[in-house]
Amino acid sequence: MGLLLALCALPAVGPARPAAGSGDAVVAPSQRHLQLVAAARDLADAIGGRVWPGWDAAGFEVLLVAGEREVLIGRAVRPPGFEAAAGASAAGDSAEGASAAGAAWRPRVFPETMLATMPVFGPPPTIVVGTPEAAGLGTAEWILVLLHEHFHQWQMRAPDYFAATEALDLAAGDTTGRWMLEYPFPYDEAGVAAGLDALSRRLAGLLRRPADADLSAAAGDFWHRWERLVGALAPADARYLRFQIWQEGVARYVELRLAEELGGGGPAPPAVAALAAPEAFAAAARTARERVFEELAAPDLAGRHRISFYSLGAGLALLLDRTDPGWKARYERPRFALEPPAID
Repeated sequence: MGLLLALCALPAVGPARPAAGSGDAVVAPSQRHLQLVAAARDLADAIGGRVWPGWDAAGFEVLLVAGEREVLIGRAVRPPGFEAAAGASAAGDSAEGASAAGAAWRPRVFPETMLATMPVFGPPPTIVVGTPEAAGLGTAEWILVLLHEHFHQWQMRAPDYFAATEALDLAAGDTTGRWMLEYPFPYDEAGVAAGLDALSRRLAGLLRRPADADLSAAAGDFWHRWERLVGALAPADARYLRFQIWQEGVARYVELRLAEELGGGGPAPPAVAALAAPEAFAAAARTARERVFEELAAPDLAGRHRISFYSLGAGLALLLDRTDPGWKARYERPRFALEPPAID
């Protein structure tokens, strides 16, 4: 496998964790941390299919980083360097169980602020994540972030995923996967920034129209403009933009839709309800949707760079929800390109 690490890191969120020695550092994952991971897994199993059909095809494997330990949860085969966690099964216990949810542990290798999905132990990919305290997130927000990463596991589940990303020919010799974060897209080129920013504002206007408004004509015009802009980019830049929209933008959309599903009164597994109230998910949903709309309405490609593609991709997915309800069935055909069924 030429691509060793497929980094799908989210942008930094929340305040920085306290400096070592402040008295607030977490020494090791607590039972509550393990319960949070198990609750997120239960949540994905219970309602993930309502947000994304077939999501349950992805495995749920997490490396939880806290203090001086890392706990590996959900991997059937223990990698070298790990010790079995007392009382834990290889798959981990349910969130309602009393014993540890981790299968194995080792001394910490990754930083506590790590947030990425990658085949760190070989396939299938593993979510590497710090605690809510390290990220400065509340319980509901942290669960949603973890499920954002779990959607990346679904995206990467196909045996040819990594070969397909190599075939994009964007790595320029990089074998770590960092090209996904550091590809030199022309963010600061005036024409590119102006064009994408204008489309972003147009998309915000479409999404703010009443829920019963007919968007078919306006959406068709928008997609024509989108294809003209993407077609004017250098071919490698166009492939990178489409890839980021497909991967990170849709993962942000899934995160938002999960929050709305839970915040809207949909049933949640008891273990999730015990850790975060529906009101917390409702607040997270409002914040997430408004953030997407605000970033679309006030774009800044030259300032935000790659992070702009999160809200742009989420907005495109929300537009497809309103104008093309069957779009998810085509999501992987073609892979790495989010588009309507046909543009006349």
